[in-house]
Amino acid sequence: MFEKIKSYKYSGAFISVFLTAVIATVLFPAEGKFKYEYQKGRPWLYETLIAPIDFPILKNEAELRDEKDVKASQVIPYFVYDNLIKNKQIRQLSEVAAKTDLDSRITTYVLTKLSFIFDRGVVNEFSSDVKRNNLIIIQKGKANFETAAQEVFEKKAALLYLREKIQQEMPAYDAEKVLADLDVEKYLVPNVRFDLNITQIAHKSAGDYISPTKGMIYTGQIIVTKGETITAETEQLLDSFKKEYELSMGFTGSIYLLKIGQFFLIAAVLIMFAVSL
Repeated sequence: MFEKIKSYKYSGAFISVFLTAVIATVLFPAEGKFKYEYQKGRPWLYETLIAPIDFPILKNEAELRDEKDVKASQVIPYFVYDNLIKNKQIRQLSEVAAKTDLDSRITTYVLTKLSFIFDRGVVNEFSSDVKRNNLIIIQKGKANFETAAQEVFEKKAALLYLREKIQQEMPAYDAEKVLADLDVEKYLVPNVRFDLNITQIAHKSAGDYISPTKGMIYTGQIIVTKGETITAETEQLLDSFKKEYELSMGFTGSIYLLKIGQFFLIAAVLIMFAVSL
């Protein structure tokens, strides 16, 4: 008989704890959950919303994408300077010069000018993008140098430069014959090459450093007024406020999960209290 009464007592206590936990959970405020619903093109259905906290204005996806595209288009292409090519080609051309009938004055002149060309750098040909943007970065050893693309010789331009210099400064010699006898074109090889890998890394890094925000809303500023039609700009402000609000309050998940968690927490406290009696 006593065991039956005791069983009823425990059952009643369990039911009381369960009902109390349910009621407390329903009444417990869902803090941290953004309580406003809104849609672009619809009126704001609540009272005028004034910023209770400072928060940054977030850029939308289109703005971020456009800014990344602009940054990427401004990336300066990287080239690598090969230090070994100059000495190798000058040495080989010197050996060729020694076997020709050309006198030492003109061969020394050509070798000196060729050394100057290699020091500036030689490429086969620049792409149209490089020519249009003009700036490039040349890596020499561990150092990087930003320079105008026009400061580096394209191969055809280098040959033209060498021919014109001979005609201007050594007019006693036939420039075409000198260049042909020495077979200069064969030894005028590119010593500056485009580095796609480093350029792609720079391209990616440019996009990684895009700021996600574009200004601030400060405490006390009006975000949206009652009845105001929500424009794209207002929606952006509301989205920004919602993001900051949920981050500040610490909950961005499902309201149902929040309530379940609250229920178990309240039930645990009530059970501990009941057991202690």
